[in-house]
Amino acid sequence: MFRHLITIIDTKAQRMFYFKKVYINDLSKTEVERLLRKASLKRVDSLDLISASTDVGTDKLFLGFIGKSALLFTRLHTSLERFLPKLIIKLPLDTDECYYQLRLKSLSAIVCFVLALLLMLSLFQTVTGEINVDGFFTVLLICIVYFGLILLEVKITSSRINKALSQLLSTIPLQVS
Repeated sequence: MFRHLITIIDTKAQRMFYFKKVYINDLSKTEVERLLRKASLKRVDSLDLISASTDVGTDKLFLGFIGKSALLFTRLHTSLERFLPKLIIKLPLDTDECYYQLRLKSLSAIVCFVLALLLMLSLFQTVTGEINVDGFFTVLLICIVYFGLILLEVKITSSRINKALSQLLSTIPLQVS
């Protein structure tokens, strides 16, 4: 039953909202796949369900999961980064283009949706006079902080991907095909 639930979640994760697409022009798709796999710890469960926190020293930067149509990665976090929103990195297998996409993990996406809903609700209540402007600005401040944390996580994740590709590229001889 648990495997069935993971299959349903993995299928739905393929249709989630990816908000950023980054093309990699310097490397071939197979090289990027190989380099990111070398920088990852392999997992057999969906990345939406597991914690990506570790304080133990490791040379790995990501957790990886091989889906049906894509390789999925998430960045390993330290305990200090526990409260940052979590991202999923998707590297599609079914296309010849070399790019990756970013999306929020399920829990982070739910928090983002709830905050956006609260912001709209508080704006409506402020306009109708049910609450004062201070209530709206409180919700607005919380939303700005959370979206700022999302942007910070996007920057950290992108820099870790670039770091993994450049470090591994310098240590591993590439095969020219």
